[in-house]
Amino acid sequence: MSCNNMDINKKRFTISVAKKLLYMLEGKTLPSSSLPRWIVDEFRIEGLITGITSGSRISYRLTDSVAFSRYISDNYTSGTSLERWIEIFSGDNKDLQRSTLVQETGDSKTVKLRTFRGFLVNCYEPIHARIRNSEFVISPPEGSAVFIQNPDEFYIPSDVIVVGVENGENFCRIRSQKYLFGDNKVLFVSRYPQSADLREWLIKIPNRYIHFGDFDLAGICIYQSEFYKFLGDRAGFLIPEDIEERLKSGNAGLYDTQYLRYKNLNIIDSRLNGLVEMIHHYGRVYEQEGYIVKENIYNAASFGVPQERFRSVVIGMKKEFILPEGYLEPKNYKTVREAIGALKPVAAGVADPSDPMHKSVAHKKSTIAVLKQVPHDGGNRPAGVGPACLDRTKGFSDTYGRLYWDRPSITITHYARNPASGRYTHPEQDRGLTAREAALLQSFPIGFEFLGKSDDVYRQIGEAVPPLFSAGIAIDMLIEILSVEPTKQQLKEGPQSIEKPVSSSYSSVIAGIKIKRKEELYG
Repeated sequence: MSCNNMDINKKRFTISVAKKLLYMLEGKTLPSSSLPRWIVDEFRIEGLITGITSGSRISYRLTDSVAFSRYISDNYTSGTSLERWIEIFSGDNKDLQRSTLVQETGDSKTVKLRTFRGFLVNCYEPIHARIRNSEFVISPPEGSAVFIQNPDEFYIPSDVIVVGVENGENFCRIRSQKYLFGDNKVLFVSRYPQSADLREWLIKIPNRYIHFGDFDLAGICIYQSEFYKFLGDRAGFLIPEDIEERLKSGNAGLYDTQYLRYKNLNIIDSRLNGLVEMIHHYGRVYEQEGYIVKENIYNAASFGVPQERFRSVVIGMKKEFILPEGYLEPKNYKTVREAIGALKPVAAGVADPSDPMHKSVAHKKSTIAVLKQVPHDGGNRPAGVGPACLDRTKGFSDTYGRLYWDRPSITITHYARNPASGRYTHPEQDRGLTAREAALLQSFPIGFEFLGKSDDVYRQIGEAVPPLFSAGIAIDMLIEILSVEPTKQQLKEGPQSIEKPVSSSYSSVIAGIKIKRKEELYG
């Protein structure tokens, strides 16, 4: 905002406006109709308020009460608190002398000096930095940040990407959005209390800059006018891969509010043309308000699925929440017997007349001969039986193996019909699993129908997320959505998010979990 506009707005900053802002400072929301348009626009550009849509109505709440108080103090109340400013200028307190007014609020001609310059920084991994000739490491504990008071003398390595966070609430919760930045070395900086210090510092350093703002017309305007204008293509606007899905469910009311002001917005960074077109196409915007993103690895068996199936689950929510937790202990896991024990016996290649899906593939005679020699109920292929290559190679101990009756099955894949693909042989019958058995072990209901050829059906079953697993996660999250935010103690006691895989990939982590589970339960 220009100085001239700020001076004009100061004249419009009345007692009535101040009282409404004090109301918001107390944690309450105000309908859009009760606030002057000019102050709504100003606060939205500064990231101090956010809109809440209910039908056609929009209300506003503060994003950061501390930043809001600081902004009002710096720009409208000459350093005094909003409450005190109201008391002074309302005239309700007759004991206040003119000298007090001058002393506390200053003269209109007085030039104010900012007590603090600089900006807040945060990071995921330690970053070596320097102020003047003193080196230090930026590594703030979670829940805190580092204030850089002398940005003119602040230096970071050139390979660090600087990410400017437009939204104050988002900056406080940036650790929960690590998935957006991958393995990049990133230093997060806050726009608060204002952008000038940050921009001047960015101009002096060679580092790449990414603007992490709201996906709306106002956010694009902020990026272009405050950063791209000065940094050129060294600056970029963060656009997640799923931006289209975000916009589809975005805020239509806020788009309508912004449209008249920004409909002729000149896009000087051509890389944003696609995003702007998408915003106008859907008539919606998306506010980046600090999604809390957590991830964990779950065993589907703990949600009632008769199968040991480990999967990584990532969950995002616009409030703090407790991660889901399976409700079954290992000793109570559903077993193969519970899932398929009541089905009629069928031979290889033969279907149950009452259920066409309960049909095994027709195995070769050589395969049947091998299966007849595999002990029932969890037995393994005896040495010297079957293809000779299996005895010369390690790692195929489950090949032609039978499922255990009284344990969950192994992970069901679309190869569950083939005993040569793993432990997919029926506990007693000499054949691979039927499509119905595979579906039941995936927790599909008994009457569920699959369409397509045999291979297509097995693929649908094997690549599906088990319904009971999905339902368990969804129910837990619905409860969290409808509940108040958990306390710090509840968060501490609940399941913890995996911040970083303990090895190169989640696949290897899951493999390690499987081995440990097998050792703990079965020796």
